[in-house]
Amino acid sequence: MVWLIIIVALILLLLVVIFSKVKLKVTYSHANSKDLLQIVVILLFGIIKFKINLLDGKNKDDQPEQQNNNDQMAKQQDVEDSGLKSLHDIKLVVNRVIGLNKIVQTFLKKVQIIKFDWKTVIGTGDASQTGMITGVAWGIKGVVVGLLSKFFSLKVYPNIHIAPSFQQKIAKTELFCMIQVRIGHAILAGIKILKYWRGSKPKFKSKPLTKLNMQKDEHTAQ
Repeated sequence: MVWLIIIVALILLLLVVIFSKVKLKVTYSHANSKDLLQIVVILLFGIIKFKINLLDGKNKDDQPEQQNNNDQMAKQQDVEDSGLKSLHDIKLVVNRVIGLNKIVQTFLKKVQIIKFDWKTVIGTGDASQTGMITGVAWGIKGVVVGLLSKFFSLKVYPNIHIAPSFQQKIAKTELFCMIQVRIGHAILAGIKILKYWRGSKPKFKSKPLTKLNMQKDEHTAQ
């Protein structure tokens, strides 16, 4: 009788875990050459919560100030390019995730996006270039939001904003997204996504993510 009670209790506990929801709070920020990517995982109605820091926000290029004009020009060029490269990588990641088979795409529709904020400040110091880049950035964001609404269950209207800075060189973006899905669905989809991702070779452009390109090449060589 005791064993029967234990077995029933374990089955009920397993069902609670499988049908409970996991929440993910994803925060990404990019300012010049500093990147921060943090994921907060919330399980079992908030009983379990932990953080995953994928990018620590440190600028590995930080060095003592120098008077070398060539170094200063290189840093200015990096500011102009880094913003669009980060936007490119975000779009690339989204395209890789949604490029799955029909079974996983069905799962993605069960993933609920309950908050989505994306703010960007872009400037090159030249008004015409800034205007052109701002238009491209709006286009990229529009594509990303369109893909999210098509393949995920979008429960809120995305809050996206781009502020052009015509008088200074700046590349800054902040993204916050909160999603939730049942743990049972996540376990099944996680296996399929892992298999798909390991067989893919996305070519990232921003500095923090280009290391993934090198790791995939080394793994293929082995």
